[in-house]
Amino acid sequence: MKLIKKTLDALKTTNPRGQRYYDSDLRGFGVRVMPDGSKHFEIRYGGRRSRRRLSIGRYGTLTIDEAKEHARQLLASAIKGQDPAAARKRAKEMPTFEEWRKTYSGRIAGRLKSAKWIDRFLQIAEDRWTSKPIDAIRPEDVEALFQKIGEDSRTSANRWLQTVRASFSQAVRDAHLTVNPASRIALYQENPPRNRTLTDDEMASLIGAIAKEPDPHAKAALRLLIESGARLSEVLSAKWEDMDLDGGLWRIPSPKAGRPQVAPLGKMTVAMLRHLPRVKDCPYVIAGRKLDQPRYDLKGPWLRALDDAKLADAGITIHDLRRTFGLTVARQSRGNLQLTSKLLRHSSIKITEQVYAPLGIEELKKAVERRASVLTFRKKGAKKT
Repeated sequence: MKLIKKTLDALKTTNPRGQRYYDSDLRGFGVRVMPDGSKHFEIRYGGRRSRRRLSIGRYGTLTIDEAKEHARQLLASAIKGQDPAAARKRAKEMPTFEEWRKTYSGRIAGRLKSAKWIDRFLQIAEDRWTSKPIDAIRPEDVEALFQKIGEDSRTSANRWLQTVRASFSQAVRDAHLTVNPASRIALYQENPPRNRTLTDDEMASLIGAIAKEPDPHAKAALRLLIESGARLSEVLSAKWEDMDLDGGLWRIPSPKAGRPQVAPLGKMTVAMLRHLPRVKDCPYVIAGRKLDQPRYDLKGPWLRALDDAKLADAGITIHDLRRTFGLTVARQSRGNLQLTSKLLRHSSIKITEQVYAPLGIEELKKAVERRASVLTFRKKGAKKT
């Protein structure tokens, strides 16, 4: 039977299960007629032992020509070895980006310390792709949003791309995707990391200024930054219960790396902490205005110290104290970056090498000279011995 509008309109049945009629022109394309007069287009594909049917749509919603064209595409995919029914099932189960963000963020929330930043970057993507199935997101979609973010900040764009790329990689592992749409997009070239450190004279001036700080806890915080190389957040959140002054150890329960770590404390630092007055009912070493909360920042004492040391216009930040600590340790240990990395508690020695312990050209020249001094090249014309 050739299925055209005229024949389709005339088809009727009293069979309670309905009656199927197949088109003589397009093999596998048919219609199921129900007793109530409704008609539903479908396709039949596969061999005798693996025959399957797939509904296309209802007559009236689709015209005969629309249904036949759709059937032709589905049957062609079946001939190529694909399963249209399985593909439709996958499409129904495919999460939208909004759903996927919630799933992915929930997984990493308890594993990564910086999960809130990852969720913030994914939220930017969700604002653009909210209801879009993740398998419908193309590389050009990722590239367009990446370029848009890069107009304001290349660094932020790179972090966004790395975050989205990681989320899509998980979707590939979960079999939602076969290809990561962000995998081949190149990152922006970023400016080299900041490597400002304090000179010996600057450090001496700063230490002298810190000694004049009237707030003993602010003074202790600044000294702890200089003497231990710790991060500001670690110093401000340090608790007395984590300080083993007898052993000269400081347990840092929640560092940037995300896992508890132990930092050594020098004798001078231990002595300073022993003399630091403890505030009753305050668990924090650096007491602030609220006894049950860590101090918010050291902005006031830091600016006072810079001003008193005549370094207010020197372009020094509080994090430069940590970088200076790293560089000093690297130099004193003759470039032992593994030791420096351990003291800075970096997750990778590459961070130490690239950012915190850059050896200057003078150190490199000295290394070349030391190497040359042990070589035994004979000068031209010199007598053999």
